Amino acid sequence: QQSIDNAQYAINLMSKVFRTSSVVAIGTGDESITVFNYSQNRCLHYEFANNILWESESPATSKDTCAGSSFGTPQALTTGQVSGRFVATSSQGAPSAVVGRVTIVMAIITNNSTVNLESSVSLRDYGVSDILN
Repeated sequence: QQSIDNAQYAINLMSKVFRTSSVVAIGTGDESITVFNYSQNRCLHYEFANNILWESESPATSKDTCAGSSFGTPQALTTGQVSGRFVATSSQGAPSAVVGRVTIVMAIITNNSTVNLESSVSLRDYGVSDILN
């Protein structure tokens, strides 16, 4: 139960971050995502590796400077064994005006069973999608 509660906390935390962010990059195999968080002016990298969800960060002044950032030491966001992936659509401006979205898919392995969790969040980077103009 503790692993499931911990995974739910991690999903809720990432959802709050993604809501005020723009997607910078998705890693190979969709097991990692890099975002620029406008509310905190920092670049965040999340990665599923070695049965753990990791978070690392780097200060950045914009989405563009986030792309080449070097990140600090990763911190574990989960306990127990987890795997997962990120499915993301980046926001796009005119002429298509697409509001981005990130879906977090996580599997928690507990006592020889697997519990699947999933959450989707729309990005509020409306300036990127030009919907405020």
